[in-house]
Amino acid sequence: MTEQKVKKRGWVKNAAIIFLAVMLVLTFFSNTIMKHSLPEVAAQYVQSGSISAKIRGTGTVAANESYEVKSEQSREVLSVPVKVGDKVSVGDILLHYSEGDSTQVKEIEAALDALVLEYKKSLINASASGDYAAEKRAIELAQKALDKAKADKSANAVTAQQLTDAKAAVKKAEAELEAQNDKVTELTDRFSKLTEGNDNSSEIDVKSAQISAAKSLLNNMKSLSFKAGYDNITEWAQAWMEIDKGKAGTLEDYKAALAQLLAPCINSDGSLLTEPTVLAGTRPADLEYNPQTIRGIVDAYTVISTQEQKIALLETELNSLYVSDGGGSWDYQTVKQQLKEAKEKQKTLDTAKKDADDRLAEMEKMKTDFETADKAVDAGQTTYEEALYALEKAQKDSGKQQALDELNMEAQRKQIDDKKEELDSLKGGGEGSDVKSKVNGIVATINVSAGKTAEANAVLMTVEVPDMGYGLSFSVTTAQSKKVALGDAAEVTNYWYSEPLTATLVGIKSDPQNPGTNKILNFKLQGEVESGAQLSIALGERGGNYETIVPNSSIRSDSNGKFVLVVVSKNSALGNRYKATRIDVQVLASDDVNSAVSGGLTTSDFVITTSTKPIEPGTLVRLADDT
Repeated sequence: MTEQKVKKRGWVKNAAIIFLAVMLVLTFFSNTIMKHSLPEVAAQYVQSGSISAKIRGTGTVAANESYEVKSEQSREVLSVPVKVGDKVSVGDILLHYSEGDSTQVKEIEAALDALVLEYKKSLINASASGDYAAEKRAIELAQKALDKAKADKSANAVTAQQLTDAKAAVKKAEAELEAQNDKVTELTDRFSKLTEGNDNSSEIDVKSAQISAAKSLLNNMKSLSFKAGYDNITEWAQAWMEIDKGKAGTLEDYKAALAQLLAPCINSDGSLLTEPTVLAGTRPADLEYNPQTIRGIVDAYTVISTQEQKIALLETELNSLYVSDGGGSWDYQTVKQQLKEAKEKQKTLDTAKKDADDRLAEMEKMKTDFETADKAVDAGQTTYEEALYALEKAQKDSGKQQALDELNMEAQRKQIDDKKEELDSLKGGGEGSDVKSKVNGIVATINVSAGKTAEANAVLMTVEVPDMGYGLSFSVTTAQSKKVALGDAAEVTNYWYSEPLTATLVGIKSDPQNPGTNKILNFKLQGEVESGAQLSIALGERGGNYETIVPNSSIRSDSNGKFVLVVVSKNSALGNRYKATRIDVQVLASDDVNSAVSGGLTTSDFVITTSTKPIEPGTLVRLADDT
């Protein structure tokens, strides 16, 4: 009995030891499993130091200085030989005006003619006695002479561009005629050599006819008798080439390869072997792999390639019938015909050259006649006015002119003199037929085109002056503008060319769009840049020292504001436990990496920057290096 009790107690003791051992093992493994199921976090200690924030903005590049090309008078534009983006130098022609007077000159001339007419009527209707036939005759003759001079001037108007075109036409005709003369000489020499041999024209004709017939038969094969097979192999070869894009080989090479691969697939009984694996995926979807289609492809390629070889052989035989003189192969009849056609063209070009010379001479004479007529208009106007004044004087001398008429005519004379002075001023200050650049630069805008009228004082085009540099600007808040200073260097963040490009802050002014809240920052650019480009600028604020600085990735926010999560360690029987704890912060300043904050942080706090799973305040976590 006692022995049995001892054995029973021993069994209970052993069972208890085993149970405790099992519980210890399970506890160890459950701790390990739990740790690996927790979110893994990376953390970093709070630091102190300086923060330099960045002010960023985007602006359009524009030249610092531009030259506006304006029209002095209203004139019709003949042509604009430049385009936007062209570089121009001082003296380069920017546009051509049509020949003739401006709209203002024509209007003043018309007004002057009307004043003179009214003055003439006043003279004729004046209550004067006596015979003024001689004076009136002089006025009539002067009027006729003036009208004729104006008609001659109008009839002989020629533009500078027309003269330039006529001269260019003469040079072109000379060059073409000279080239044709050389060709006639070359063909004459060639024909002289060929006439020493035999005329084998009949053999060439026979061989040419054979080639023509063979080509006709080939076209018939491709379009009628073997059209289906020929179209199918062409479509298949093109699809195969597209798949092999980038590899060497022509369409004909792929056709030959297809025929070579498909021919062995046709059995003697008309059935087909399996499609070659090398062609897998190359056959168009609409092309079936069946005996009729494959037989048609192979037969078409065989017959057509044989016919093409026959044509090539015939052409080789034809070429052997031509005579070579070092510059190529020629036959008697061909060279004879070429020489005949060359001489006919030579005659045509000679006539064209004479016509061009005559046209140039005619236009140069018109230019001379125009200048002569222009002087005659001025002289005729003076003669006409003098005749009018002579009649007036004769009437005055007669003592019969009424006081009212005299006052009226005196006012008319003053109007005529004023209008003539205005006309002389416009003619004397005219800008000529061409408008030339006064600066070295790049054409930025063009506001006129050929055939349009350039109004007086209108901006015709704008020329940027690159020598004065380029700049850009953008708007920032007033608070941001106080954190930068003139002369600060900025970084161009979207410029990736090898040449350096720098930006310097040169101006701070009120933003007219938002004068109460914003400022405009103006930057000077130095480097290779073009007007109209969009550039992004980053400008560093002056830095400040802060006691608590954390990575930007550690800052979180919700409806209660911004906060960070710090790792808080807690000891337990199974080891250290780490919990994410919330601390509210306020961001004082930021750069691209870190932010200075205020709140309940110290440099001994360990802030969480990243985690493998979403975490909330109070969540148990494990550190990245805590395995």
